[in-house]
Amino acid sequence: MKLRIIISVLAILAVLSASAGGGLYYYSLKKTAFQHAESHANKRLELFNKQLVSSLSEHVKPVKAFSGLEELEHFLSNIDKVKLNGINALTTDNRIKLDNPAFISSYEKINAILDNFAYSLNLEVCYLMDKNGTTIASSNRGEPDSFVGKNFAFRPYFLEALEDRPSTYFALGTTSMKRGVYYSHPVYNSQSHEIIGVAVMKASVELIESKLFAGSEGILLVVDPNGIIFISNKQEIKLMLMWELGQDEIEKIKLTRQFGDIELLWTGFTPLSEGYMFDKNMEKYLYSQMPLDGYKGWKIVHLRNVKEISKEVADPFIKIIGQVIIIVSIFIAISVFILYKKALQEIFKRKQVEERTQELKQVQDQLRKLSGNIMATHENERRAVARELHDHLGQILTALKMDGVWLEKYLEPIDSNAAQRANRICSLIDDTIADVRAMAFRLRPGLLDDLGLVDALESLVRDFEKRSDVWFLFRHTEIPEIDDAVSTSLYRIAQEALTNALKHSKATEISVDLSATPVTISAHELNYKADSKCHLTLTVEDNGCGFSSVGDKEYHGLGLTGMKERATLAGGTLEIFSAPYKGTKIVCNLIS
Repeated sequence: MKLRIIISVLAILAVLSASAGGGLYYYSLKKTAFQHAESHANKRLELFNKQLVSSLSEHVKPVKAFSGLEELEHFLSNIDKVKLNGINALTTDNRIKLDNPAFISSYEKINAILDNFAYSLNLEVCYLMDKNGTTIASSNRGEPDSFVGKNFAFRPYFLEALEDRPSTYFALGTTSMKRGVYYSHPVYNSQSHEIIGVAVMKASVELIESKLFAGSEGILLVVDPNGIIFISNKQEIKLMLMWELGQDEIEKIKLTRQFGDIELLWTGFTPLSEGYMFDKNMEKYLYSQMPLDGYKGWKIVHLRNVKEISKEVADPFIKIIGQVIIIVSIFIAISVFILYKKALQEIFKRKQVEERTQELKQVQDQLRKLSGNIMATHENERRAVARELHDHLGQILTALKMDGVWLEKYLEPIDSNAAQRANRICSLIDDTIADVRAMAFRLRPGLLDDLGLVDALESLVRDFEKRSDVWFLFRHTEIPEIDDAVSTSLYRIAQEALTNALKHSKATEISVDLSATPVTISAHELNYKADSKCHLTLTVEDNGCGFSSVGDKEYHGLGLTGMKERATLAGGTLEIFSAPYKGTKIVCNLIS
């Protein structure tokens, strides 16, 4: 009877423990999921920021090139000359008088240029404005929404261009009622350098939305300084107010005519607490935002429904926990039955420790051999790739550099602009050669094969010192000629140790010591080979923050594990000495 009570109590405790563990696991999983969602949203915003800024800037240079065409200058100058002579070149509705032979040919050329730019750059429209703000030519001249002859002097992109400031402007077309990005650039008189007009390109926002925003997770928005949603992956909230504004503020926005005469409605979003908000249906959202680089006051906003995040956690959790509960219940029932019937019998038989140890040792030896073969193959491949980069690609780039220098000298008396471009090509080739050399060095430093371990380590230390603010010191004794495999192992160990120290230790001083001494009795006690020539010791020490390794066999990561594996495969040992705030010291001992 007593045994039955004990087993029943144990069964109840097991069920309670499983339930409590499941609840704690769910809470931890949910908290982690929200942290991951927030981190993921910030990363997505950074990515969208870069992609959007890149997309928005792709027409800045074309509009500058477009405004510099001689045909535009000639056309606008002729119109100004006619006006100065007291003749009006425009009709009553501000269109070009096509019955004037002086303008027909020039006007047709301008239209052809506008059509070509609009088609080749996939623009919504490309047009030309005189210095009064009147559209005198446009690629949509034959369309129902053509605005040739209309005056847009109120547009900020026109006003900024007249002040000699090229502009990028987001707005809703007053005629087409389509959202777009306007790129403007002043057109100059080449002789007087006076601004005689403005060249404008309008790119469709729909193309940017379909390219960058389609299929985005959650709600992704681009919001102007007043909170108007200009770009969104949700059709129903475009050109609506992100936040509630007063009627006076809305009227001020309408006076700018940036978004036409549309009625600015509020989406219903209301801030709740830091990082969260409610919509008009009281749905809770995780809220992240980031300024749009280069566009003052504009922001990229990401919203994620909290229910969706919770569902992502709950669905797999319920699915897994349901199975776990069934399994735990079956296990408890079987355990109670067995414990009750056969409490005095052994449930499990212990396997022979010696056999398992032997099997594990064999597996470990096989894995070590496999690891050694993989590392050797890896080094051979790196050596081959580095040699191919240095020799083949380096020769090709050098030949290109020689041809580029010749071309620059040849073009210098003929065409200075072409000579300058040839010079830029030579500079680009020089940068590419430097990059190829750096890649080859990272893959397999030639110094290791040509001059040996000491010079290779010295070069490695100098390279790390150049790339950081840390003071490095390299010391060595006289090192005899050593085996290539040993040199490679010591070099890779030093490389990994310096990388870890620079990345994690926050050190201000790092030292590398390499010494060679004759084999002693103590070395033989470490099971080194009897016919070895010398005892090599590599020490990498820093004065950084250190870490605690006492009582923790899993303190080392893959980098430290890889260093130990390399030392073991080379027939040596690697020791790590570290303590919090006392720096770290890595010592590798092996025989060559």
